[in-house]
Amino acid sequence: ASGWELPLCDERRRSFVSLRRSRFSPKQLKSWYRSLERGIEWDRPKIGARLLPRSAAFLTSKGCRCTYKYSGTSWQALNMESWFLEITEAACQAC
Repeated sequence: ASGWELPLCDERRRSFVSLRRSRFSPKQLKSWYRSLERGIEWDRPKIGARLLPRSAAFLTSKGCRCTYKYSGTSWQALNMESWFLEITEAACQAC
C-alpha cells in the first residue's frame, strides 16, 4: 500500500519498523490518547524493590481470566471495552 515508510530494516537482527504518517488528525489522536490514558487501569508494579520504569496493562477479550507474567511481574486481564475496540478497528482500517 502506498504511503508506507520503512525507517528500520535490519535483516541481520530481524528488526523492522513500518510507518504510515498522517492517517488521523491531531485532534483525533489527542482524543484517543485521553481515552486510553483515562479509560485503562494502568499498572506500574515493582520488580524487587524497584518500580517498573513504565506503565502497562494486559487487555484481553471479555471472559479471559488469564494473568500475564513477565520478569517477576504480573498483570490481571482487563477487558477490551467497546471504545477500545473502536480505536483498534479504526487503526486496522487505516492500514
